[in-house]
Amino acid sequence: MFSGSRSTSIGGGFFTAVTGDFHAHFPGTSERNEIQSPGRIAPSVGFYQIPLSRTINLDEPVKTDGIVMFRSSILNLDPTTASTWIDLLGSGGDIILHISFRLLENVIVFNSRPAHGEWLNESRVNLTGSFIGQNYTVTVFDHGDRYQVLTNGRTKSYYYKQLKGDVTAVSYNTNVGQTSIFSDTIAAQTYNSFAALVPGSA
Repeated sequence: MFSGSRSTSIGGGFFTAVTGDFHAHFPGTSERNEIQSPGRIAPSVGFYQIPLSRTINLDEPVKTDGIVMFRSSILNLDPTTASTWIDLLGSGGDIILHISFRLLENVIVFNSRPAHGEWLNESRVNLTGSFIGQNYTVTVFDHGDRYQVLTNGRTKSYYYKQLKGDVTAVSYNTNVGQTSIFSDTIAAQTYNSFAALVPGSA
């Protein structure tokens, strides 16, 4: 597991409960709360395997306070690797959150696009240091007005929503004929709430 993590069995599977390296925002508290000792583990709503170039419909939508955690078994940092992206999609086909990993530019790009429109205003953060350890995770936490995006348990960005709506599907892609920075199939787990991980935060 990556540094600062703990494996906890849930329903025959494993969820990585991030400890000292994870920071999360909860309404009515300080901007960040460091999670030192996770308590009860929030029940997993769904577990999915997402092959490259596929879109998977979720059994239940991810709403405010919900989480999607993506996990890859490998990380390919070949500088010739093309862009790799994960999209969180709404019921009408909107790309509510686009997360693009661009090695050649050394950035992570966040954006949104209506189903029948153009890309909106993008934001960028530095990719360096995003993934440390042997497992690789991208976590999206819905705070209502914005998404908190974490890589390997560390906050990379707070992305203020440009499109509203629940997430009903997720997709995983790279440029045609190119290699992804992640494994050919990534796992995704969805959760109703993260508050159960932090005693007294609900």
